[in-house]
Amino acid sequence: TLKPLLKASKWTLMPSLKTRSYTLRQLYDGYVYVFDETAGTFHEYVSSAANGHLSRIVWTDAQIGSDRRSGADDGKPF
Repeated sequence: TLKPLLKASKWTLMPSLKTRSYTLRQLYDGYVYVFDETAGTFHEYVSSAANGHLSRIVWTDAQIGSDRRSGADDGKPF
């Protein structure tokens, strides 16, 4: 679930981007899906509010396209 953060708050300055834009959201426990229209890529992340981790889920070729996926992912914290 995404919750917009207040624009009036003080946030760390992020580098300016030329071809992308930022969307600042508070994350809860759950999943985040990112589709990059320019690159044509889709990424899946799992977020943990308890420790503030956002880990990318990298699935095997056998799991891609399956309605149900199980097993450990190769999550990498961001």
